[in-house]
Amino acid sequence: MTTGVALVSHSIIYLDQFGSPSGYQIHSPCPQECLGGGLLVHPIPDELLRYVDTGTPLLLYGEVVGVTLAYNFWFPVIRIDCARESDCIVNVEPRAWSSIKRLYQ
Repeated sequence: MTTGVALVSHSIIYLDQFGSPSGYQIHSPCPQECLGGGLLVHPIPDELLRYVDTGTPLLLYGEVVGVTLAYNFWFPVIRIDCARESDCIVNVEPRAWSSIKRLYQ
């Protein structure tokens, strides 16, 4: 099962020496986002090592290469090709259409 190189998660990377094939796992630190986590395959790009266990949210690009059973749950197994820092998405207050029309008159 492959998805092709694409945005696979908005997550943090942390050390997981027992469940992950590479020793690293990802999960979303942002409470209002619903993006997947998973286990990372080896090797992860060297430039990502400085982000491990820092809590820095990253847009992670790569490919889902399989699934595995760990900790009594099924997890996607993900290969990461590159990443970039990205803050959490925050809620935006809805506006009435009349206020938007006034703004652009």
